[in-house]
Amino acid sequence: MFLTPENRQPRNASFRHISYTAVARVLDKFSALAEPEEVRLFAKHYASALRKYVIAASTEQEESNNEKQIRPTRSLVNR
Repeated sequence: MFLTPENRQPRNASFRHISYTAVARVLDKFSALAEPEEVRLFAKHYASALRKYVIAASTEQEESNNEKQIRPTRSLVNR
């Protein structure tokens, strides 16, 4: 498995890409079924932490990169 916050594809075909969003979804489903309670709570909190600290951060970074690509340069604006 190849896992990165930037959702890059692996260079090596032996690896399969998986997103942190997919991992969080699996943890959500697991937390609904897991026993004992401590395991359920861990899975639920880990999914929440991924969304808050990894998925949200990588989304913000991606949006920032997209804005930089779209933003016109000063020389184009002043023409």
